[in-house]
Amino acid sequence: MKKILFTILFCLIYSIVFAKGFIKLATTTSIENTGIIYALNDEFTKKTGIRVQTIPLGTGKALKLAENGDVDVVFVHSEKDELNFVDNGYGINRKTVMYNYFILTGPESDPAGIKNMPPVEAFTKIYSTKSPFYSRGDESGTHVREKEIWKKTGISDFHYNNYFETGQGMGATLQIADYKNGYCLSDKGTYLAFQKQLKDSIIMAECADVFLNKYSVIGVNPFKHQHVKLTYVSKYINFLVSEKAKEIIKNYKKYGEQLFYIY
Repeated sequence: MKKILFTILFCLIYSIVFAKGFIKLATTTSIENTGIIYALNDEFTKKTGIRVQTIPLGTGKALKLAENGDVDVVFVHSEKDELNFVDNGYGINRKTVMYNYFILTGPESDPAGIKNMPPVEAFTKIYSTKSPFYSRGDESGTHVREKEIWKKTGISDFHYNNYFETGQGMGATLQIADYKNGYCLSDKGTYLAFQKQLKDSIIMAECADVFLNKYSVIGVNPFKHQHVKLTYVSKYINFLVSEKAKEIIKNYKKYGEQLFYIY
């Protein structure tokens, strides 16, 4: 009996002294695919002892998890949806952390003849030539931006015969488009991270204003969901805009190229 009590007491003391807290983070597949989130989270845990359970999803699904109180914090890239999330009382302390650019990729043979065209003109030409286009189709930040560009073309229904929705993350969608010799909208960071795995896809258009891609972190409002770990979340948000995090972002590269930039 004494041995059992001693074991229970030891376990309680161990859990109090040594157990580390954790937060749940819903983030975009582009941040996860590039690996930068793990570089940031590892440093955060090293500094604070707080672990980060990372759930990679499209922005729409990430924000839905947060609305339901299933995560403590989100790190996403769809400004309009983020502002709605905050305005509706679900999010607090939104801070923009970094940015990169969306790019339009396609096969080197370029069947639509769009290389170096402005994005809206390129999308219009892809549609008029009925060239294969692969969309994530998952309400992610990338998918939302793609639909915004289609809207700018004036095409009322862009779901033509050669338009395909993968329902997959960014890395997988890039690889499918590459395999099928199709065009694809991607963030540049994920493209660089997967570039060596792509047989034929190259950048067709980039660096236009319509391609600017900002990533922001938002805490879940504890007044909506009382179990949210506000103290840990505040530390995490403050870390992501700290000088140490900026240093990690600035120095995070794939094949010699910087994937993200400080906002």
